Amino acid sequence: MRTEHHLRTSTLLDHAAGQLPAALSLVAASHLAWCRDCRKAADAAAPEGPKVPGGPAPAPEPGQTVLQAMDRRPAADELATVGDFGLPMPLALCLDGCGLEDVAWRKVLPGVAVRELKLPGTTGQLRLVRMAPSRALPEHGHGSGELTLVLRGAYSDGLGRFTIGDIADLDGAAVHRPVADDTGCICLVATATPPRYRSWFTRLWQRVTGI
Repeated sequence: MRTEHHLRTSTLLDHAAGQLPAALSLVAASHLAWCRDCRKAADAAAPEGPKVPGGPAPAPEPGQTVLQAMDRRPAADELATVGDFGLPMPLALCLDGCGLEDVAWRKVLPGVAVRELKLPGTTGQLRLVRMAPSRALPEHGHGSGELTLVLRGAYSDGLGRFTIGDIADLDGAAVHRPVADDTGCICLVATATPPRYRSWFTRLWQRVTGI
């Protein structure tokens, strides 16, 4: 898998130091499971050698949480693997062995559906977002960062085109309007704070649906 959009060095270091919120950490780890370039960059940036979670992770042991199970330091020459459903291992663990075809989606806008994912004791949002072909999310920004990993299909916005394995690592100043390609798109999205939509109608609808 060849990825064109990667994690920023600052995000890699925060992830390695355990300073990312859990939802963002899971998305970062999922990208690392797919992206050899980011694993190499993380190893090079870490002053004490390879230690960034995101490689292959075993199933949780009794009493372990998903985050504990995925927090594994792979050897420098160890390739990350994906789950049985073609998903990065941290996400596969979070879905308890289910595939995307098993997800119970909740429609929030025409052509847009979500599935909230819960991690024990976390704040912020972690969700799967599905956009039908050529559908778009309303223009929005965030008061803090956002991580979006493409799992299926592709989307485009003012920042570029993102395909399977690509990650959008956005800071709080970024504003965008993702539009799915003609094949549709499914993404894993994490934010520390809710989206800030530009449209007053979307802000009103946000109160009803939680988008």
